[in-house]
Amino acid sequence: MLDIFKQQKSFLTRAKEKSFFRFVLDFDKNGAFVEVCDKNNKPLSTLDYRIYNGLDREILQLLEEYKKADFFAISWEDEGDKVYLFKHSKLLELLRLSENFYYNNEKLLSSDGVSFVELNIATTDEKLAISLSVDAVLDFRFITSSFVLIGNVIKQVCSVGENFNKLENFKSVIEKEKLEEFLTILTTHFENINIKYEDFSVELKEEKKLVKPAVIFEKVTADNELVLRTSAVIGRLTPEFFNDFNISKIVLINDFEKSINVYECDFSEVFESYSNIFKQLSTLKKSLKEASFSEDEGLFVINAKLSGEFLLNHLASIVAGCEVYGSEKLKTYKYNTSKPTLNISFKNKVDLLGRDEVSVVIENDTFTLFDMLNLYKKHSYIPLSNGEKSIIDKSYIAKLERIFKKDGNSIKISFFDLPEIEQLIAQKDQKLFKDSKDFYKGFEGLKTSKQTLPKLNNVTLREYQKYGIKWLKYLYDNNFGGCLADDMGLGKTLQTIGLLSSIYPKTKLPSLIVMPKSLTTNWQNELLKFSPLLPFYLHYGTSRDVNEFKNYSIILSTYAIVRNDIEQIKEIEFDTIILDESQNIKNVDSQVSKAVMLLNAKHKFALSGTPIENSLFELYSLFRFINNGMFSTINNFKNDFASPIQTDGNEDVAHALKTKISPFILRRLKKDVLKDLPPKQEQIVFVDMEEKHKAFYEQKRAYYKQILEKQVATSGIEASKFAIFQAFNDLRQIASVPELKSDAPIPSSKIEVLFEMLEDIVANNHKVLIFANYLGSLDAIANKAEEQGYNYLTMTGSTRDRQALVDKFQNDKKYSLF
Repeated sequence: MLDIFKQQKSFLTRAKEKSFFRFVLDFDKNGAFVEVCDKNNKPLSTLDYRIYNGLDREILQLLEEYKKADFFAISWEDEGDKVYLFKHSKLLELLRLSENFYYNNEKLLSSDGVSFVELNIATTDEKLAISLSVDAVLDFRFITSSFVLIGNVIKQVCSVGENFNKLENFKSVIEKEKLEEFLTILTTHFENINIKYEDFSVELKEEKKLVKPAVIFEKVTADNELVLRTSAVIGRLTPEFFNDFNISKIVLINDFEKSINVYECDFSEVFESYSNIFKQLSTLKKSLKEASFSEDEGLFVINAKLSGEFLLNHLASIVAGCEVYGSEKLKTYKYNTSKPTLNISFKNKVDLLGRDEVSVVIENDTFTLFDMLNLYKKHSYIPLSNGEKSIIDKSYIAKLERIFKKDGNSIKISFFDLPEIEQLIAQKDQKLFKDSKDFYKGFEGLKTSKQTLPKLNNVTLREYQKYGIKWLKYLYDNNFGGCLADDMGLGKTLQTIGLLSSIYPKTKLPSLIVMPKSLTTNWQNELLKFSPLLPFYLHYGTSRDVNEFKNYSIILSTYAIVRNDIEQIKEIEFDTIILDESQNIKNVDSQVSKAVMLLNAKHKFALSGTPIENSLFELYSLFRFINNGMFSTINNFKNDFASPIQTDGNEDVAHALKTKISPFILRRLKKDVLKDLPPKQEQIVFVDMEEKHKAFYEQKRAYYKQILEKQVATSGIEASKFAIFQAFNDLRQIASVPELKSDAPIPSSKIEVLFEMLEDIVANNHKVLIFANYLGSLDAIANKAEEQGYNYLTMTGSTRDRQALVDKFQNDKKYSLF
């Protein structure tokens, strides 16, 4: 009965058939697969795994098992008997260990470490070119979601997810305005992709992003049926996009903060809007004869009987709660979609206007501005005298509310809003607009202007530095402030000295420069080096005296001293005030920020390598100082700019803010001016010890001096050399990390200054190598980095796999310090 299971050949006979073979990797449209082949790469189908040993036997047995399992599996793909590696992770693990694994006649090797797949975005001719790479190599192929082939090397990557074989579709050229859509699709369907785009950082947000509901009135048919669709909208992501793609994550790009923000989606309001419309239509249908509607995946077709009642009773709630598109299709129902016209009577003043001097015309009706805004708030539309209802775009209403502020019985506007006002109003021949145009147009001629630059010693100004000085002087001459926001190392101090050298000695009032304490020595050295005839006074220490200000052109002081001495300093009139590292006033409610706002000067400037680090409110604080009046109150700024941009991803508002501030911020990155930079720049930063640090150092110095004098007197200089060396080494260590040599908690003055510098560098997405002479220094720096929330890697003499650390630092964006 069991004869059917007898061997056709004996085991020993089959053993004679043992032959050369190799495991060969190949690819087809379904992915990477492996075959057993002879030396000519021709597939072998009759090998018996039992006559082989070790790893070969294990792999052959697995291949046989998988082929048998696949034979009984139903598949609509024409896979034949191929064994695909993305289905069998264990098989790939064994093949990576094999010395008998080949591709294109080359033995396959396995690389250590884990890399990321990178999506590289390059700007070219107003478009974006997208490429993919692993370890900066563009030519690679996916074997599985976690392994790629580069040449003849198998490299592990962080898994990109089950759609890995479709990632090739993202190699393309796209319009710049489509980038958010592109990245939203990418992050929804793939994981662990490192996105590299200029100097933008990528942030995976923990909070969910609330997506807004949208209603699109698509058409009114010949039978007066209303066709409307419900959808979603946020930022540049349109209702059509949400209808076309199944999205679970969204990407919003913040051009101000240079960040790409990835959020999980919250569609609760979208679903609620759809549900409300369905319920409203269902309720009305029950109460009306011959009323009907149909719905299919958010598309509503509403008959004439029902649509009129629906719009009459519920349009206001739809408009108030949703973004509305296609409102012009509603003319059939007596809804007016004519664009409003804004009229202003300036009467030669720009700051305060009467209530009747700003009006809005819709068709044949004229409204004062605030009357129109109040009607909109009440109805979500404007009732017209002919019985029609005017549907006005929400963004237009928001723009009016942003520009025109109520001030008692008057309307307050700003010079900085004149360019945007000119785009809104009907009459454009006002003198005020001409003055505004002349000022803004003046920036265009700065590069080629023949403006005489001040003579500075010991330096040849680079072209971008010449432009920086001209830019500062142009704002100065027009009584505006500005922020010089060049990247670290491009010479903000030098350019500022250029400005000061151009206004002295003609100007009689002193100018005040406020800075962190760590920069006082640098400013003194730079002034002496580049403009030695410019007299300055350091207002610092116990002997400081505000009465000395009148004897000098330049006053140097620190934020802490200005805060402490504000009652005296606020009474002094300065020509110019300059804040270096102006992020020190980013907190509007801090004592330093409040003190700085009390300072009195004709001209105000700020220097910062990071004008916006964490939020737009830092921008508000900055401009409140340099151009007070550009923005209204902080609550207005939140409602007008911060919330629409950061919460809603409103690109129109972001563009309006960028247009408003861009003339007053000059920012150049190192990569923008590479041809003007020397191959290498060095800067020595002098650090004064803090009081506790200095006292401890002096105590130890005196102790070693006493000990060494006795030893030299007793044993001679030759016999004392080792003790002298040890004393110097201990003092060097105390100068760097006093906490290692003291029982009391004495923080290192050098490390404090180091992290002041790192704040600027890391915020600009630069990577930093930090070298130290002592292991204790590295430990102290690492502890401080953890406190500050920096991701770092450490390498010492005992580190074994150094290359893996180097690769991780170079390829993983989250590590900023090494």
